[in-house]
Amino acid sequence: MAHTFGASQSRPPAASAPSIARFVQSTAFGPEQVKALTIAFDGACQTLGLVDRDDPMIETVAMAILGVAQCGARGPDQIRQRALAILRSTEPPSSSAA
Repeated sequence: MAHTFGASQSRPPAASAPSIARFVQSTAFGPEQVKALTIAFDGACQTLGLVDRDDPMIETVAMAILGVAQCGARGPDQIRQRALAILRSTEPPSSSAA
């Protein structure tokens, strides 16, 4: 399944909604930073239309969120925006180019 970055898709929340918790367990972030990471991750997943926790993109988004936070970004909006920018800059070119 191809992913279109930046195309917000509204889908009802799924019982298996993605969570960053499994990726944050082995990090040294405090409770407030984990809250910011969770908000940033949820927002990024919503922006990207990711609702299935088994989607391979979930780990990619989580790693981008964690990487941005480890580089000093603070606040969920800043973390989400920077992570989405990274993900968009690494998106493979469209194969529909003529």
